Amino acid sequence: MAVKLALLNHGGSDPDNPILENLSLQIILHKHNAAETLRKCWVQVGSTIFYNLTSIAVETDTQVSVDVIAGTHLQASFPAVRNVVHFTTEDDRHTKHVLFVATRPETLIALDGYNCEDPTKPFIYHYYSTLE
Repeated sequence: MAVKLALLNHGGSDPDNPILENLSLQIILHKHNAAETLRKCWVQVGSTIFYNLTSIAVETDTQVSVDVIAGTHLQASFPAVRNVVHFTTEDDRHTKHVLFVATRPETLIALDGYNCEDPTKPFIYHYYSTLE
């Protein structure tokens, strides 16, 4: 059982590269087979359960997906908070993944001068191919 996350530049992998508050992401658990069913999905911060994600999980024959918002479903603070997302299935399988989430800093320096404040205009890293 593996958790697959689409993370830009490994965002959320450590406190120095956290996911910022109000950003959304999808967490996907790939199932072994169609008979495997989700028992519970939750977020743990420290020794407490921060959010029970089971009710918003969407299950298909091949995967379980959960759409989360940092700061709502994942706890955010400064410095970054360690959120552990857990999945358990009816086959008594368990997996977890750590995501660090932080509130938006008061000052943010971006390489191109845009600080990504408008969610409808996300930061896009321009890649120019030198191959012709």
